[in-house]
Amino acid sequence: MRQWIIWNLRHRRLVMSMVALCTVLACWQCSQAVVASSVAKLFLGESEDYLRYKVEVARFGSDELILVGLDVTDPLEPATIDRLQNAIDELYAIEDVARVDSFLGAQRIKAIEGGVQIESWRDIAEESSAAERAHILPQMLTSTDVASVFASADGHKLGVVVELKVDPDRPAEQGPNLVKSVEACFVGAGFRPDTLHKAGMLPVFADVIEASVDNLIRLFPVVTLVLLFTVFALFRGFVPVIVTMGVTLIAVIWTFGLST
Repeated sequence: MRQWIIWNLRHRRLVMSMVALCTVLACWQCSQAVVASSVAKLFLGESEDYLRYKVEVARFGSDELILVGLDVTDPLEPATIDRLQNAIDELYAIEDVARVDSFLGAQRIKAIEGGVQIESWRDIAEESSAAERAHILPQMLTSTDVASVFASADGHKLGVVVELKVDPDRPAEQGPNLVKSVEACFVGAGFRPDTLHKAGMLPVFADVIEASVDNLIRLFPVVTLVLLFTVFALFRGFVPVIVTMGVTLIAVIWTFGLST
């Protein structure tokens, strides 16, 4: 170790040049950073099970879903139905959206003399008066294709399932923008932002990515400034601060570069 320290001191210009070069390369590498080209690929790589999964998901449909909960007063009210339909129309305009399911597509099937009668709950509601809708609502909320799936037991919360197109290589960085686009469709249709509730793996990952970016852009500079003033208060000088922060920043930049 002693010989190594002596060698560094004798060749300090060479050592500093190498440190500067590595730091520049690390900064360039950080500028090319991608959080994950694909979340599944990040964790599963070239696993045989993952490759088989990609084949099966292309055959049966995507398992990437955005679940949206809506707070409403009366789900069968014409204004609510119109707002929901407008939101669904806007959702289909998003390139990555494959399918949208809600109670608007649910049907009432009942036996009648000589066969069965199939009607959509939406058509029944639109053809009924307010008093009639009050009797129809409990029937809809207890039907098997609506109960606990597209509506809560009290009828004040609706569920909308947004299915995304099959794309195993969809970048994880698109998650936040995609979730915001889905939310914007409901807000644009007349639903207040505070009445929206999002769930599903994609919204979770989107929140994680947003939190990571926020920590890097906002929290990291704040912590750096706090440490800067703390070291200055301890040593009553700028030289120890500059040296300490310089060594720390180099270590952080190299770590980011190697991680990338």
